[in-house]
Amino acid sequence: MATRKPSSQQPPRRPAKRTTGTTAKPSPSSASASSEAAVESPSAPALTASPTREATSSKSPTGQITAGVPGYTNVQVIEVGELPAVNMIVREGQEVRSPALNLARVDAYIDRAQPINKYELPRVIGQSVKSGIRVAKGSVVDLTLAPPNDVTLGLIKDAHLDLEAWKVPQIAFAVQQNQTILDRKPTAAELTPQEREQVIGSFVQYGITIDDEQPGLTFDNLYQVLQGARAFT
Repeated sequence: MATRKPSSQQPPRRPAKRTTGTTAKPSPSSASASSEAAVESPSAPALTASPTREATSSKSPTGQITAGVPGYTNVQVIEVGELPAVNMIVREGQEVRSPALNLARVDAYIDRAQPINKYELPRVIGQSVKSGIRVAKGSVVDLTLAPPNDVTLGLIKDAHLDLEAWKVPQIAFAVQQNQTILDRKPTAAELTPQEREQVIGSFVQYGITIDDEQPGLTFDNLYQVLQGARAFT
């Protein structure tokens, strides 16, 4: 007589149901089954707690948490004022207030405007307080300005006598020709013989006398003029 042996295979498990939006709650009847099948439910990625650091304000007690500032500790908020800084322009002792402009007409004016000759733009040639002197905050310093077109080279200290009557635009060509030398070497004593000849060569056709034995006609006087004119060009 044939006998049927019990099968070693377990009965197939029923797939766990998926739930959406809620987490499955265990019940007494399903407690034993939970060891065999886990209930799956979609959820957001796990969040890890990050410490909230302190940010203190001058308007709140020290140590009070006023805001979470990630990555910073002991942030001190300083009140510097509610209004932006305002610049004041004064002309002849009176404040100059900005007028309200018709922007449409301003745009049309700009379209018609021509580039300004740089030699017509005023430059500072003097001030009421000597350079290097400290003054109290709020002190008034008067500036004297003149366009380079009106600046004669005789205003430059130790200017070459042959160039005293020249004006800045007349010597601008020599400043441009020797710009590299003027930028690198403030005094004539620093020039090499080749650089000296280059500078003198700029004035050959103008009959400028260079005589290091005659005060006012030396190469140093010529170089002083070029350095001074450079500030106006």
